[in-house]
Amino acid sequence: MPSQWITQIHEYAPNKYLIGKRNDTTYVVINRELNQTRILKPEHRTEKCTYIRPLPGFDEIKFPYFLARNRATIDLINITTMKVYPLVKSLLKQIFPFESTSVVTTNPEGTQFKVFYIENHDATTDSMELRSVGFNSLFIIDKLGRD
Repeated sequence: MPSQWITQIHEYAPNKYLIGKRNDTTYVVINRELNQTRILKPEHRTEKCTYIRPLPGFDEIKFPYFLARNRATIDLINITTMKVYPLVKSLLKQIFPFESTSVVTTNPEGTQFKVFYIENHDATTDSMELRSVGFNSLFIIDKLGRD
């Protein structure tokens, strides 16, 4: 990937990677076993990826979802359908947001999640707003999972 600044990379299976970049508006899925690279270009604006993690319960076939944080949004990425959905639109003041996202399961079965994220961080006063959004895996599968 010439002249790309990779900020996040996650190996979700042997030789399979999801990549986020700082100087581009795409995500990249690489499968080294098949020598395959797929570019995910969201319909919405993304830039400066600072966080990529699989959701709790991740399974490449049954629940293939990642959460990605960038300057403009928090995205839900389906690595099977290669689609990107904006989960939260979050316009930050700072140029390069720090990794300020966390996913917490909120029930024993691990099917309900809460995403905590920092918004509007002001480095001059060190003030920020903590926000959260909740969702569950059944909603994701019903609404987004098989398209």
